[in-house]
Amino acid sequence: MTCTSCQMAIALLLMATAPVVGQEPVFMVKKCDEPKVSIGTLPAAGGTVYYRLGPDGKPDTASVGVTQVTGLSVAGFRSVVVRQLHSCRFEVSKSRPELPVGVVQSFTTKGSTISFGSATGMSQLPTVLDPAAPPLPPDSFPLQPDDARLEERPRRISCPNPLPARPLPRAEMEQWFRDNMGTIMAEVRVNADGKPDRRVRVISSDNSSATRSLVNLLLNCKFVPVRYFGVPVPGLTMERMGIVGGPPSP
Repeated sequence: MTCTSCQMAIALLLMATAPVVGQEPVFMVKKCDEPKVSIGTLPAAGGTVYYRLGPDGKPDTASVGVTQVTGLSVAGFRSVVVRQLHSCRFEVSKSRPELPVGVVQSFTTKGSTISFGSATGMSQLPTVLDPAAPPLPPDSFPLQPDDARLEERPRRISCPNPLPARPLPRAEMEQWFRDNMGTIMAEVRVNADGKPDRRVRVISSDNSSATRSLVNLLLNCKFVPVRYFGVPVPGLTMERMGIVGGPPSP
């Protein structure tokens, strides 16, 4: 089967800039885990944020404000940065009296990659942009795959193993593959919680006997939902699902 859980690729651009007298302190990234709230597929975008960094190296994500951004809305960019920073820790010295401290940090996004460097201390609070989002009419949902209002597109992150739960005799296994092997292309509605809606529209199938089992497989996958101005909303996505190969050789 060609369904693999795709994890967010995080590129940490760790700049080896050491603070010197007269400059603001620089805080290096210590570690970043996979975000607990997954991030979808992103456009090419970039910007800078301000937030408070605590004495334990944890970013105060509630204090994140966007100071400048291109390629995403203010709210959409802030949502991505908050989810990423929530999983990160920074190198801090226990001897620093200025902590917690305000810092600025730059981020760029493209596809499934988020890139960022060190955080730099800032003595004055910068002007942050208004993250307010225009309301969507109730009949906007689900958002179409080509809707220009889509900023964060859905991403499939996990699917169940389609193979039988218990070993089958070879003859039965060969029959199972004849009945289930194939590929479909389908339009799937992903709800705001990342779960597929039961209404799946099959666009194409190369094995009619396998169509139903492949649709059921899709229905049990987990997705990162569509986001509009940083808020999860129902949206449509085109998905290819297939079972390939065959029973192991005797």
